[in-house]
Amino acid sequence: MKEDTIVALATPPGIGAISVIRVSGTESIKLTDSIFSGKEKLANVEGYSLIYGKVVDDNKLLDDVLVSVFRGSNSYTGEDSVEISTHGSPFIVQRIIQLLINLGVRAAEPGEFTKRSFLNNKIDLAQAEAVADVIQSRTSASLRGARNQLDGLLSSKVAELREKLINISALLELELDFSEEDLEFINRDELDLKISEVLIEIEKLLKTYNFGRITRDGVNVAIVGEPNVGKSSILNYILKESRAIVSSIPGTTRDIIREDISIDGFLFRLYDTAGIRYS
Repeated sequence: MKEDTIVALATPPGIGAISVIRVSGTESIKLTDSIFSGKEKLANVEGYSLIYGKVVDDNKLLDDVLVSVFRGSNSYTGEDSVEISTHGSPFIVQRIIQLLINLGVRAAEPGEFTKRSFLNNKIDLAQAEAVADVIQSRTSASLRGARNQLDGLLSSKVAELREKLINISALLELELDFSEEDLEFINRDELDLKISEVLIEIEKLLKTYNFGRITRDGVNVAIVGEPNVGKSSILNYILKESRAIVSSIPGTTRDIIREDISIDGFLFRLYDTAGIRYS
């Protein structure tokens, strides 16, 4: 797959100890070399190399950096890539990105590195979706589910079912091709059994959706009831902190208060609501 070279910040924006800038594309190593000064040229090092050097802006030192070099299919995107580890100054980050853009590198679109990984057959669509789930995981259960999908558990199961369906289809086509010969390549009962087995496996897979959605998105729990029956007290007890104001005066809670909590590895979103009044 032929693509232009792209660049983006790979770590969260803002001030921090370290920021990582990712560059990917056929010209990524060559163009990064244009702003990098080290003991050796990046173009001369092997993949999986980590090189210390400096980023130079108009012959002036901008920052000390570590550059990771990844070549071809051994990179995340399946194409030549570099990752520049800089000090976590937003000014330094933006200046380095601008230097690369001035050389013809394009600012990456959201998710474009993962898109390239998918288009270059490094990952399939299910794994591409799982990348975002891993990043956004907030509990052990959501991380475990996302990791299973990223590691290809879902993909391998779908591939297995697809293979079975292809074999069934091939047998049916063979029967049709030789229908006038009165030949039977597979017993009808055996064929029905194979189809039933596939349907059962698909049904099992579909039933995992609701559980998977809960592990990823969490469970919404609304605490409802009449005024002054202890709804806010229940919220505070679960959270083990005084998040909601508790008073003997009915109607103290007027707006919905939301808090997230992890229980046994699952995310629960708790909503403390105003009391229900009869009118």
